[in-house]
Amino acid sequence: MVLGMGRKEVPVQDPEPKLQSFESTNDLVSMTEPKTMQQHFHARGRPSSPFYIVSQSQSANMGPLGLLGFGLTTVLLQGANTTITEAGTEYLTFCFALGYGGLAQLLAGMWEAKRGKIFGAIVFSSYGAFWISFGFFGVFTQGGVFNIADAPIPSGLQMMLCLWGVLTFCFFICSLALNLALQLLLLMLTVTFFLLAKGVKSPGVNEVGGWFGVVTGAIAIYMGFAELFNAVNEHNVFPLGPMNWIALLLPKSTTSRKYDIQ
Repeated sequence: MVLGMGRKEVPVQDPEPKLQSFESTNDLVSMTEPKTMQQHFHARGRPSSPFYIVSQSQSANMGPLGLLGFGLTTVLLQGANTTITEAGTEYLTFCFALGYGGLAQLLAGMWEAKRGKIFGAIVFSSYGAFWISFGFFGVFTQGGVFNIADAPIPSGLQMMLCLWGVLTFCFFICSLALNLALQLLLLMLTVTFFLLAKGVKSPGVNEVGGWFGVVTGAIAIYMGFAELFNAVNEHNVFPLGPMNWIALLLPKSTTSRKYDIQ
């Protein structure tokens, strides 16, 4: 809530109007219960006024940035696992994992949080942090900080990949209230993690996991492009397939309350 100093003032007809929560780049108001204008100004140490101005801003949807960062980096890494590219492609991926796949995706998660999108915020931030961790691990191992050649950690790598597979499956369950494209993406990513975990000790399975990773990355790229194109043109030209399985499978009494989790 911003006082109208030097800006157009809007008179309030109701002497005690109710405030509603809103987003503003100048003043973010967070309330658990509606308050009157006088109570709000008093709580913030400001004199009450019959004039006020509501400044609203709408943040852009940065989901496409997170999806594209994830998709392109995933496909690049799996190029080595599938033998599409040289084995040394993994070293190239370290740099992109720190930048486009990691930092850009982490920032997308922060922007999603600003928009109040808890699901996008958690997912993008998680995978952004994953790629940053992967990039630092690669840099440290190649730089000799971690000497895994003398102390191999195949079981540790398997455990790490399995844990991310479990987390991704949890995200998949949460996505059942959203759209088919996202559900397919997270399901494919879950399978990819478990295949790559098995592939740590089995080159053949590792290649299969790489192909699953390529398809997973391609789905993410399509979703990023579709959301960007649809937003720019203000038309849903490229579908994502809205599908709420939760509403179909659970009784209405358990799905009557709506949550903004996209």
